[in-house]
Amino acid sequence: MTMFEVQLFAYGQHFHFIFIQAEDMEDAEEQVNILNSIDSDVSFQLTGNTK
Repeated sequence: MTMFEVQLFAYGQHFHFIFIQAEDMEDAEEQVNILNSIDSDVSFQLTGNTK
């Protein structure tokens, strides 16, 4: 598994970077979509960086 960097935006401003563990980029995108469906005030976006 690979760690994918995700940028977190809250209320229109960059807030933090987090890492999610996923099998591949497609899996990471699915996880980010799930995170985005939780709260409309918070937005998650893959940066493309891995760790």
